[in-house]
Amino acid sequence: MGQNRRVENGSAADCGGRSVLLQLQQALLPARLPQIDGLPLTARYLPGGAPDGLGGDWYDVIPLDGGTVALVVGDVAGGDTTAAVVMGQLRSAVRAYAVEGHPPGVVVSRANHFHLGLETGRLATLVYAMVHPAERIVTVVRAGHVPPLLATPAAEPSFLESTGGPPLGVRPGEVWRESTIQLPSGSTLVLYTDGLVRDEGSLDRGMRLLLDAVAGATPGEPEQVAETLARLVPEHPPDDAVLLVGHLSTDGLQAVTELRRTLAPTPESATVARWLVTDLLRDAVPDDPRDTASLLTTELVSNAIRHTRDELTLTVRLEGDTLRVGVSDSSHRRPQLVQVGERDTSGRGLHLVEALADRWGVDPDERGLGKTVWFELATAPRRPG
Repeated sequence: MGQNRRVENGSAADCGGRSVLLQLQQALLPARLPQIDGLPLTARYLPGGAPDGLGGDWYDVIPLDGGTVALVVGDVAGGDTTAAVVMGQLRSAVRAYAVEGHPPGVVVSRANHFHLGLETGRLATLVYAMVHPAERIVTVVRAGHVPPLLATPAAEPSFLESTGGPPLGVRPGEVWRESTIQLPSGSTLVLYTDGLVRDEGSLDRGMRLLLDAVAGATPGEPEQVAETLARLVPEHPPDDAVLLVGHLSTDGLQAVTELRRTLAPTPESATVARWLVTDLLRDAVPDDPRDTASLLTTELVSNAIRHTRDELTLTVRLEGDTLRVGVSDSSHRRPQLVQVGERDTSGRGLHLVEALADRWGVDPDERGLGKTVWFELATAPRRPG
C-alpha cells in the first residue's frame, strides 16, 4: 500500500516552500488505498519540477457494490495551482458518479460535462477501469489517456489498446466506448500518467522502456513492480507522474461463473450492454452466436428501458456449450409477443428473441420486486487455428 513521494533538493527556503506545496498536493490524493479482496494494490505519486511545485496528476481507488472496484488515473493539463485545484474537483466528481452506480462510459461522460462546467479552458485525460476481481473481468474507458499496461503469467507485457476517445474538455455530449476483457489469474494491471514514460520527450521510447521494466519485475508483487517503474522517472523530471498497480489474485475468492452488471434506465445502456457482451465473448465463442447474443441482449435491454425507470441488472453466464443472458428490472409487466405491421417501428424485439434464441423465458423475482427476461444460446468454445 506504499506511496512514493520524492522531494527535490534545494535551498532551505525552497525546500520549506516546496514541502508545503507537496503536502497540499498529497492532501488531494487518497490518504491510503482500500483493501480489495483478490486485488492487492499500490500507488506512487512522483512530483515533477513545475514552477509551482504542483501538478494535475492523480489516482483513485473506489470500492463499488458486489466486490467491484474502480481504478482511476487522470491528468489535468498544467503544472500550477489551477491544475491541482481542478484535479481535486475532478477526482471528487468521478468518485461521486462511480458510487452512484453509473457504467464506466457514463461516469466519463458525466465527468466531461462537469469539467466543461468549470470553464477553466484546461484539457484533462483520464483512464477508468472497473474491475471484477472474482471474475477477473476489466472494463476500460480511455479519454485521451495513455493505455493501461497488462502483464500476464504466460505472455509478454502489452498495452490494453482499448478504443479511446478525446480528452475531457474538448466538446460536450461526447460518448466514450467501453472495452471489456477477461484476464488470466495472476495478471498485473498498471495505470499511469504520461509523465512516467516521457523519455527525452519521446513517448514511444518511454512506453517501450515501460514494457521492458515490467518484463523484468517480479510477477505478482505490486510493490516491487511500482518501485521498478518509479525508477524510470529521472531525478529532476519536468512533469509529475502517478502510477497505480493492481494484481489479480483469485486465491481465497469464491468462484463466480456469472457476470452481473448494473445499467442505468437510459437508452445508452442498450449500447453499453451490446459492447459488454461482444467484448466478453470475443475470444470465447464463434462469431455467429456472439453476434446473435449481442443483438438479443440489445433488444432485451431496450425493451426493459421502455417499461421501467429503475436500474436494470444484466447477467451473462457461459457454462459449457450454453450461453445464458438475463435482464432484470423492477416492472411486473410480462413482455408479450404482439403482432406488428410492416410500418411499425417497435415491437419486434421479442420476435427476434423467439426466432433466434434456443430458449427464452420470464422469471418473476422471488421477493416480488420485478422479473428477469432471459434467453439461452447453444455455442461452443472457439478452437485455436
